[in-house]
Amino acid sequence: MRKSLPVPCAHGAAVLFVSTAAFLLFAGMTPSARAQTTLNDLRAAAEQGNAKSQLGLGVAYEQGEGIAKDYQQALAWFRKAAAQGFAGAEYAMGIARADGAGVPKDTLRAVAWFRKAAAQGYQPAQRDLDRLEASSK
Repeated sequence: MRKSLPVPCAHGAAVLFVSTAAFLLFAGMTPSARAQTTLNDLRAAAEQGNAKSQLGLGVAYEQGEGIAKDYQQALAWFRKAAAQGFAGAEYAMGIARADGAGVPKDTLRAVAWFRKAAAQGYQPAQRDLDRLEASSK
């Protein structure tokens, strides 16, 4: 389990109290209630334009984590995050195009998405780009 680092702020005691209270509330929930709370928080952040949350919500839709699988919703959230230049979302768009998940399979578009993500140093995109280019030779 990853340990959180303390966040310095002027109201440290208040933050500690709120964090502890939130943890205790969260710990007392059933697994499905915890998942729904997490999904609601993720959706709220995604709707506010947080690219990492948009990608996370897209993954939840893609994999059916706490929500019904919906490739069209997954792609919509991936696109929003990719439009902000978020490398993980650009990679997810490449995967969708390479696999034909929710969109027609299109290797050329997959390569274009992988290149965008790889240009930012996103290693999984570079790896898959190398594989696609090697298989086309």
